[in-house]
Amino acid sequence: MMTILLVKTALAWEVQTTDAGEAYHWAEMPLPYLWVDEGAPDLPALEGAIDGSFAAWAEVSNARIEVRSEEGTAPPRIALDDIHTVFFEHDWPVGDEALAVATSWADASGNVVAYDIRVNASIPWSTTGAQTAFDLQAAITHEVGHVLGLEHSEAADATMYASHAMGETWRRELHADDREAIHFVYGDTEPLDGATGLGPGCSTTGAAPGWLLPIIPALFLLKRR
Repeated sequence: MMTILLVKTALAWEVQTTDAGEAYHWAEMPLPYLWVDEGAPDLPALEGAIDGSFAAWAEVSNARIEVRSEEGTAPPRIALDDIHTVFFEHDWPVGDEALAVATSWADASGNVVAYDIRVNASIPWSTTGAQTAFDLQAAITHEVGHVLGLEHSEAADATMYASHAMGETWRRELHADDREAIHFVYGDTEPLDGATGLGPGCSTTGAAPGWLLPIIPALFLLKRR
């Protein structure tokens, strides 16, 4: 998967694109998600924080985004299937500095067909704004942005900035930079004037066996600071 940097004055957002320059985007709406409570810490209003993370993107005006909370149960795992989970991972595989990871798969046309979001269970989390813990809703909002096709932003105040600090509850609310980025992909109007591809960025990619369509898993990390 190639990352193309798209820039407009005073903005620093990026989106994931195919080699043909098409923006990666969720294939169909609504975007479903299933909260898996197995292994989750005992936090107040935890499920509400998950719902708020997805709702933040659905509330962007003039953007074709809908979300849907799924009912049922599923194992906490990363899998290329039709169950799109959010869960806490205790056997954390990607380094202590990473807060959360979104893993998604897309076909050759850029249609995202599957994803899972995992959260590092070994670090302190809060849903109440504690200054000695990382805000769960802000972190998941960031990862949902990746699922929708956004890359990290260079704007330090954006939700899609690559790192978060403890107590940053304000990152639950999308910055203008985040809204411009999501509107580029899902907006009801034409893309931003002057948007330009400036070259490749980085992502973690690999081949996924067993599918007729070429599916590419993409790994996105949110780091602490």
